[in-house]
Amino acid sequence: MTIIMSVLSTVIGALNLSMIFAHLSGRSVPFGASDRSVYIAAMVLALVMCSLGIQITLKTYGPKSLGMVLGALCGIMLLVVSVSVLAGKSVPVLVSHRNALVFLGVFILIKWTVAVSQTAVNLIRG
Repeated sequence: MTIIMSVLSTVIGALNLSMIFAHLSGRSVPFGASDRSVYIAAMVLALVMCSLGIQITLKTYGPKSLGMVLGALCGIMLLVVSVSVLAGKSVPVLVSHRNALVFLGVFILIKWTVAVSQTAVNLIRG
């Protein structure tokens, strides 16, 4: 079951990053043309991806693992930024939904890299 959840989480993440990149490069995406609508869709997909990742990390490595701690910190930061951006509040550096999309994409990559690195290290250790 963990392998299926890992693959599903990775596929959702790849689709999400593809959607963000397509929108930022001017291509049309299925969730609308505005930065705000694409940001909302990307955030929903990120939440689904992270909920799968949290289950995998807790089950496999426990709540005090490096992946869990870093993932939780990144996730909390993303939620704070998302609520601020969607509420129309000014966040330093992220003055637009477009900048927030870039921020979201970068943090998806960071969280995915942490998860893959943790898995690779544990596989090497045996």
